[in-house]
Amino acid sequence: MAQRELHQVIAGILLPTPVVATAPAPVAEPVRDQTGLHILLAEDNLVNQKVARRLLEQLGHRCEVVSNGREALERWRAACWDLLLIDLQMPEMDGETAIRLLREETPALGRQHQPAMAMTAHAMQGDRERCLAMGFDGYIAKPVSLEALREAIARVGAAEDSGLEEEKGLPDEAHLLKQCADDPELVEELLGLFAAGLNAAAAALNHAIDANDRETWRRAAHKLRGEAATLGFQRLAGVLQRLESQAASPDQSVPGDLRDALAEATTGCHRWLHRRSQEVPRAP
Repeated sequence: MAQRELHQVIAGILLPTPVVATAPAPVAEPVRDQTGLHILLAEDNLVNQKVARRLLEQLGHRCEVVSNGREALERWRAACWDLLLIDLQMPEMDGETAIRLLREETPALGRQHQPAMAMTAHAMQGDRERCLAMGFDGYIAKPVSLEALREAIARVGAAEDSGLEEEKGLPDEAHLLKQCADDPELVEELLGLFAAGLNAAAAALNHAIDANDRETWRRAAHKLRGEAATLGFQRLAGVLQRLESQAASPDQSVPGDLRDALAEATTGCHRWLHRRSQEVPRAP
């Protein structure tokens, strides 16, 4: 099944008219203060190591430093950590490889989901989505500041702690299976297509919003909303419904909390899809 067919399949086979349940408007996760965390920092630059470690200690955290992804994996296997901070570009093993291996090993080691945040020297549009797709829970751009580090850590922590609340806006697998005529292969196919296209769809929507292209913005929000609602990603669908309405509004700007809510809801989808991929047994 081609990627472009996902919307037609969902709209025509599962639910011809996806309905988004009425719920309070989603907002970005609140930033909260966290202290006393046990943090593993993977950073190869000595100056950056010292700066980041000092900032973390000022925030009341305990920090251990390693110089590459291989060492980070070794320390992660040997101890329990509240948070990993991993630079994307390091010798021997980069951050992307390290987080991929860590996520692959997590179920076999019987470990819970490990909160991990990427650090990148090049803050560019789409970095957040790329880091989430790699398996990170968030990212922070370098050079880091005390306040940026505080807020980034708090947001990752708030996202982890909000897991039960977040589940309210995520798929019920029994219901989804029923919607797919009790065909588990169709469930896997549709979720796979949704996962593969989510980042590109969100990026296209953000691009249309930035360009103030109202019609493209409306169509992009409507299409992704239908897919999200039908598959059970109601939190994301609710945000997209607000964005679709905003496209028709004379107001020329999108509230910052709405853009944040889109990013947070997308994060929740990625986290659920990743967790499910680790839990669902695959045929040999």
